[in-house]
Amino acid sequence: MPLQGPAGNRPKRPSVFRQLALMEQLGQYCKDPAAAAALAAALVALLRPPGSTGGGGRVGAGCKRAALDDKGIARALGALAALWKGSAEQQQSLGVSTAQQQQLLQHWEVLSLLLGQLNSRDSRTASAAAMMALGALIDSNSSSEAAASQLPPAQQQQQPMQIDSGYAAVANIIAGLNSWSTETLDEPNYDRRLSSYQQLQQQQWCSYNRLQALPLLLHAFHDMRNDSDLALRQAAAAALTRAVVGMAELDRSLTVHQAIDPAVGQGSTAQNQVKPQKPDTLVQLVPRVLYPQSKAGLRSNSLAVRQEHAALLRDMVLQLPQRFRDLLSLTSSDPETDFFLNITHLQIHRRGRALQLLSRLVQQQQDYHHQQQGWEQHTATSPAKKRKVDSVVDAAQQLQAQQQELQGSDAAAIVGQKRPKQQHQEQQPQQQQHISVRVLMDIAAPL
Repeated sequence: MPLQGPAGNRPKRPSVFRQLALMEQLGQYCKDPAAAAALAAALVALLRPPGSTGGGGRVGAGCKRAALDDKGIARALGALAALWKGSAEQQQSLGVSTAQQQQLLQHWEVLSLLLGQLNSRDSRTASAAAMMALGALIDSNSSSEAAASQLPPAQQQQQPMQIDSGYAAVANIIAGLNSWSTETLDEPNYDRRLSSYQQLQQQQWCSYNRLQALPLLLHAFHDMRNDSDLALRQAAAAALTRAVVGMAELDRSLTVHQAIDPAVGQGSTAQNQVKPQKPDTLVQLVPRVLYPQSKAGLRSNSLAVRQEHAALLRDMVLQLPQRFRDLLSLTSSDPETDFFLNITHLQIHRRGRALQLLSRLVQQQQDYHHQQQGWEQHTATSPAKKRKVDSVVDAAQQLQAQQQELQGSDAAAIVGQKRPKQQHQEQQPQQQQHISVRVLMDIAAPL
């Protein structure tokens, strides 16, 4: 007999997982580009973390997760892969407009952020498959772009804007990094994964733009946080080190171009009032991805994982000293006094030495701020008195500088070449006065 009452007459509600599985099977038959784009946008909205806007915020290990769990995310990614595979042929013949281009790139960024959060095998494999379908959809317009470049300028303006190629190659590397062995049960395919990491050399990193390098960096950080797999952790750390070297090279070349042409990266409004955007390079990911992820890795319970992240942070400081001036004083050519090498050392007294160095720098900076605040309060009583005191201080400083110059020239004539060394030693306390306490405590907080 059928059940009586409200519970027996209530129809069975369809499961979200069942609907996503059905869309995964039927998505490839959706030939309408507009319908496929709308369905893809709705699915990507489920994968986006709550409260995020998809902008250029920092990507740390403590960012929010999506509304679905790993099983639901795997189903949604499978449905997205089916939709993008079905619409690839239509997009290749029709081309992509500017609005569709921006939407596809936003989808790529959302899927890239998932690679730093997902942990299960099914969800990461589905993410790699979805990125392969999306990369093929983006790069399917490269042939149309080459054909449009041969047209006259009047006809080129009528052609829809095309997307840069290279995303399919990145997706293939991601698929290799998530490959599993077909001979052994639940064992990664180490040959393919390690060979995929070997492809990420310095020149390869320099050829990527921001969106192309984002999923590779997050996947490498995910493997570097794995305390149970030494081979993948060291391969990911080596790939990230090569990425840092490539970023340093790009940063130096950009600095040279700005020195030659100040309009580079700043824009020139002589011909038009539209300010050009800065180059979309790998260097933009240093404050958004590399530094937050490296700092978050210091919270790991595994000593080996903390050592890898501290070493990577040290490489960033040494390779990009202009971007990490506050942390440069923590490094040293002597391994016995280097903070990043001592803070994760096996010996307890080496860790204590690193903490003593950090506390000494913080105390020096606090004393310097207290002196500055006391002097400002002392001279803030009267503007006229302040101007008089400033003139007296300037005159005293000029007189003292002249006396030091005369004394230094006499000493240099007697001692020889010891004057530059003394000047270098006198400049060290002045450099320590510019250290930010907030940055130092930001490094000490995870420890």
